[in-house]
Amino acid sequence: SLADPSIIWAGRALTTGFPFYVSTDSGHTFSQTQIPNIAPNAPISGLATHPTDPNTAYVLFSNANKPKIIMTTDLGQTWSELSGFGSNTTSSNGFPDVAVYSLLVMPTNASIIWAGTEIGIFESRDAGATWHYANNGFPAVAVWEMLAFDGQVIVATHGRGVWTAPLADIVVGIETNTSLIPDDYSLSQNYPNPFNPTTTINFSLPVKSNVSLIIYDALGRKVNEIVNEELPAGIQKVTWNGLNSSGVRTSSGVYFYRLIANAENGNKFVLSKKMILLK
Repeated sequence: SLADPSIIWAGRALTTGFPFYVSTDSGHTFSQTQIPNIAPNAPISGLATHPTDPNTAYVLFSNANKPKIIMTTDLGQTWSELSGFGSNTTSSNGFPDVAVYSLLVMPTNASIIWAGTEIGIFESRDAGATWHYANNGFPAVAVWEMLAFDGQVIVATHGRGVWTAPLADIVVGIETNTSLIPDDYSLSQNYPNPFNPTTTINFSLPVKSNVSLIIYDALGRKVNEIVNEELPAGIQKVTWNGLNSSGVRTSSGVYFYRLIANAENGNKFVLSKKMILLK
């Protein structure tokens, strides 16, 4: 497990039948998990773990018209289906009916999951409730492995080499409206406020700028930097999911968000506002 190295998961890749095993003592002993009704009677084509929750794991399958991703959050005692197949032969949440080989939960935003399939990367931004093709310039090729390391997401493909992307560009979805260029920099009050679990922050850029948007707690400690990149002039919209930089959900309380924008002409603008997370 990425969250706890003493937890090891194992399953069958070459024979049918679901039996899947977990060890909580670094592999000295293994116990068989409960066999869910939703699991297809098929070899496992991949498995993945959660970056911060040691009890969570994902099992991947590749049989046609069958579930492709199932998940446990209690070390295999119970399971749920994420690919929208269930007892149906077609997905109800946008997941394709193709082989799945790898899965990555983003370490700084566990709501974002990438699934490496036979036809490229499919993305969920709501913890697996819905899926869409990650139309991010990545080729439509089989994705064997994915990992997050040193601020980068690394993707290994079949026949098209190894690709990388900055993790910060993936975990924050920034929407830009360039149809109306504002006259000055501005930072809007987040909405909703108070919020739980997510909130949206709008800000305006009159010119292309290098932008940093940082969340601080009431003691002034940095919680997360949700934007750190060059953005075009226009009205920007960013959603914060209440997670800190380690992907852990923050507690109720008062937080501050600070926009730092460095314009091309050398001018620097700093704007801050307060928000409340209420659970």
